Amino acid sequence: MRKATKLSIAAIAGLSFFGFNAINSQQHSTTQAYAASSISSKYNQYLSNVRVAKAAKQRQDFYYSNDLQGSWNTRDIGGVTTADGNFSVKPKRLIRGSDLAKLTKKGAKAAHQLNIKQIIDLRESQEIKKAADPGEGVKDSVGLNIPIKNIPVISLKEKIATTPAKNKYGEIYRYGYPLAFSKSAVNSYKDIFKAAMNNKNGAIMYHCIGGRDRTGTVSVLLLSALGVNKRNIYNDYLLSTYYIGLNKGRQNYVTQINQLNRFYSTIEAKYGNMDNYLHKVIGLSNKDIKKLRANYLTPNYSKLNQQKEIVKSNLQKWVSTQGSQRRVNKKAYYQSKASLQQLETTFKNF
Repeated sequence: MRKATKLSIAAIAGLSFFGFNAINSQQHSTTQAYAASSISSKYNQYLSNVRVAKAAKQRQDFYYSNDLQGSWNTRDIGGVTTADGNFSVKPKRLIRGSDLAKLTKKGAKAAHQLNIKQIIDLRESQEIKKAADPGEGVKDSVGLNIPIKNIPVISLKEKIATTPAKNKYGEIYRYGYPLAFSKSAVNSYKDIFKAAMNNKNGAIMYHCIGGRDRTGTVSVLLLSALGVNKRNIYNDYLLSTYYIGLNKGRQNYVTQINQLNRFYSTIEAKYGNMDNYLHKVIGLSNKDIKKLRANYLTPNYSKLNQQKEIVKSNLQKWVSTQGSQRRVNKKAYYQSKASLQQLETTFKNF
C-alpha cells in the first residue's frame, strides 16, 4: 500500500513537470478548428456539436455497432483521408471499439463477416476479470473464436499509482504522462504497431472499455503514422462521445478536445511533434512508416479523376481565349498538367 502511495506522489509530480495548469487552460490550435470563438463554452459546444454531427454523417458507413450486437462505439478508421488527400485508410483493416463482454451470437457472426483476425484488448487485468471478451479466460458461448491478445495501455500498477491524481484533476490527467510516456503505455504502443505491421490480411480490432480514451490514443498514433492530419484525427476521436451519447454521463466535446490537446501538448513539449515521438519513443523507422502505409492506405483515385477534369477544363479555356487571358490560361493548363503528372507518379510508385 505504501509503495502505491509513493508511486502516486511521483505521478502527481509529473503534473508540474509537464505544466498541467498551462496545458489544461491553453487554447490549442486544433481547439480553434472546432471552437473558432472563445465567446462562451456553450457557443464552443454548439460549434463542436455541428462539426462532429457532420463528421458522423460522413462516417456512418463505418459504424459497426449495429452489426456487432452487444458492442458500442465500434467503428472502422478506414476511409479517413491523409493530409495531402492522395490516400485514404483501407476499410476493414483497423477497427476500434468497446469491450465485447456482451457480444451476441449475431455480433460474433458479424465479426467474422468483417474479417477480424485478431482482437487486441487494451484493458488491465482487473477490468478483464469484470467483463472479459468471449474466450478471454472465460467460455466463448457466442462463437467468436478469434485470437485475443492483452496489451494493457495502462497497467494495473500504473492505474493504482495515478488514481489519486485522476480523481483530483479528472481524466485529463491521464492524457499527460500516463498515456504518453509511462512504461506500460509506450510498451503497449510498440506492441500494437508490431502487430499492425505483421497483419497482412484481414482486420485487427483493438478496444478498451468504452472505446474512447485508450482506444482513442492508439487511434491517434496509428492515424498519425499513416499521414492523417490533426483535424481528421480529432474528428475520429470526438465521434466516441457522439456514439456513446452525452445522456449517458459522457463528457462534452470541449472537454474531450482539451483532453486530446493535453496528449498532444505533452508529446510536443518534449519532442516537438508527433513524428518525432513516433520515431524516437515508439521506435518506428522510416522503413516501418512506409511499410504501414503500403499495408493500410489505398490511393484516392477520385482525386486523380478530379485533377484530370481540371486539366481538361484548363485546356479548353486556353484554346478558346485570346490576348493576355490566353497566356494566363496557358500557364494554368501547364501547372495543372504538372500536378496531374506528379499525382500519377505518386500513385504509380506507391
